[in-house]
Amino acid sequence: MDYKMNNDFFDEFDVLFSGGSSIIAGQNNVLGYYATQALRMESSLLLRIDKDIRDFKEEFQVFLSARDVSSAAVAQQKLNELWSLLGELPAYDILQKNDRSASHLILYMRRHPDEVDDMITPGTERNRMMNDWLKKLDNLTKPIELFIRHTKGMVADFFEELPSRRPEQYAKAYETFRWSVINAFDMQEETEDDLTELAKLQFRFPVRISYEGYHNQKGKMVLAEKIHFENLVNFLYVDFFKGMAAGNIPRQCRNCGKYFLAMGAYDTLFCNEIAPGETVRTCRKVGAHKREKVKTNSKPILQQYNRVYNRLKARKRNGLITEAQWNEQVAHIQDLKDAALKGKITDAELTAIYDKI
Repeated sequence: MDYKMNNDFFDEFDVLFSGGSSIIAGQNNVLGYYATQALRMESSLLLRIDKDIRDFKEEFQVFLSARDVSSAAVAQQKLNELWSLLGELPAYDILQKNDRSASHLILYMRRHPDEVDDMITPGTERNRMMNDWLKKLDNLTKPIELFIRHTKGMVADFFEELPSRRPEQYAKAYETFRWSVINAFDMQEETEDDLTELAKLQFRFPVRISYEGYHNQKGKMVLAEKIHFENLVNFLYVDFFKGMAAGNIPRQCRNCGKYFLAMGAYDTLFCNEIAPGETVRTCRKVGAHKREKVKTNSKPILQQYNRVYNRLKARKRNGLITEAQWNEQVAHIQDLKDAALKGKITDAELTAIYDKI
C-alpha cells in the first residue's frame, strides 16, 4: 500500500537534541519539558483515547466489509475524532501539525480498491502493515500510563527530599531507585512480595541514533543528536533522563498539586502558574506568602511544643510514665505540632490540648 499507514506520527518520529533542548518539527523545548507535560495530563485522557480507538476499529472493520460511502464517512469521522485526542498528548500536538495523512486515509482507500483487496488478504505485505498499525494503536496508551505512574512514584519517593537540587544528587537518587528495584527482585524468594508492578518498569529504551547539522535559535550551525523513536513512551523516558542529567526534574507544586519542571539548583517548591482562586498571583507568590506566614507563626508553636516535651521528659525521668507511654505521648504532641504548623488547628486549640497533657 503506497499510503504508509504504519508511518504516521503516533508510532515513529525523529527528535533532535542539542544545547540542552529537544527539537521536534523545528520547535525547541528544554529537556524534561515533555516528560513533565505527560505527568500533568488529566487521567481521563488515556481512557478517552482507548474508547476512541475501539470505536474507530469497529467502524473501520465495517468499512472494509462494505466499502460504501456511508461506512467510509463514519470510519473517517471516528478516525478524525481519535486523531484529535492524540493531538493532546505530549509531542504529538506538534507532530500532528505537520501530518494530515490521517484525515485522508479512508478517502484514499476508497479510491484504491485493489490496494484494499490486497490489504485484507492474509499473508500479503499490506495485510501485515495494516495489522501492525492496528496493533500499535491497541498498545498505545498502556505504556504511557505506566510511565506516568512509575515516574510520579520515583520522583516522590526518591527525589523529593534530596539535600540539594543538583544533577549529581539526581544521579545518586536514580541509582538508589534502580538498585532498590534490582534488590527487590533479588529478595523476591525470601520476601514473597508481589513484584508484578516493578516488572513493568522500563530501564532500556531502544532507539536509532544519528547526527546532523542544525541551525540553532541564534542561527549558528551546530551538531545535533538525531534520535528516531518507535513510540512515544521511549521518547518520554529519554526526555526525562536527559532532563535529569541537565539538572531539570518534574516536581509537584506544593500549592496547586500540578507538576512543573524544576530547573537549575534551586529548591523550587511552587510552579509559576496562576494559583487556584487567584487572578494574578502565581503559586510561587502565594506559596512564598504562606511560607513566610508559617515561619512567623512557628515560633510560639515550637515554644509550646518544647514546653510540653520537657514536661513529659521530666515525668519519664522521675518514673511517672513508662518508656512506652513516653514514646506514645511524644508522637502525639508531635502530630499536634505538625497540625498547628499546617494551620489545621489554631494556636488556641493547640494550647488547650497541650494544657491537658
